[in-house]
Amino acid sequence: MRRAARGGALGRLLGGLYAGAGRPLRELRASAAARRAGVGVPEPVAVRSTRVRGPFRRFTIVSREVPDAADLLSLVPGLSPARKRALTLRVADEMRRLHDAGVYHGDLTMKNILTSGEDVFIIDLDKAVLAGAPDDRRAVRNLSRLNRSVVKLFGSTGPVTRTDKLRFLRRYLRGRERLRELAEVCGSGLWMHRLWWALSGQA
Repeated sequence: MRRAARGGALGRLLGGLYAGAGRPLRELRASAAARRAGVGVPEPVAVRSTRVRGPFRRFTIVSREVPDAADLLSLVPGLSPARKRALTLRVADEMRRLHDAGVYHGDLTMKNILTSGEDVFIIDLDKAVLAGAPDDRRAVRNLSRLNRSVVKLFGSTGPVTRTDKLRFLRRYLRGRERLRELAEVCGSGLWMHRLWWALSGQA
């Protein structure tokens, strides 16, 4: 069971409450669409809605537990090169299946990708977009967001190397075509984020 809490400035103002049921129900729909496409996501069970005041509600999302799961943030630093290589390829495969199903994560970070044994799971799909068909622009935004997460959490010289990123993109693209182009796009604009992280004390 996980309490859904609205983030951002508006979320803080509202105490994490939602006006309407759009986003929590979107997570159920996105998870169901991803599972139909064979993507590893925790099986959704239910959403509980509690009216707090007026149109504002609090939601609890219920899904089946992924046993012995760890997120990439905690797992990657301790991996051997061989295990990291294998995990990189599995994550790329899951992301490709997710995007081929027309599902695009709204906040793709290393904390939102879990592993359990040999399996990879994508979690927290409450901001996901269900495009219904592959969309290159949304795919690039997803991958760029994941790259920013890696740089923010580990820096440019951490356990996730440039070779790891190129290996991921090559597997995701199923070949070398557009590899350089996509790598450049995913890395573009990082200087702005680094400046913001420094100014906001997140660096």
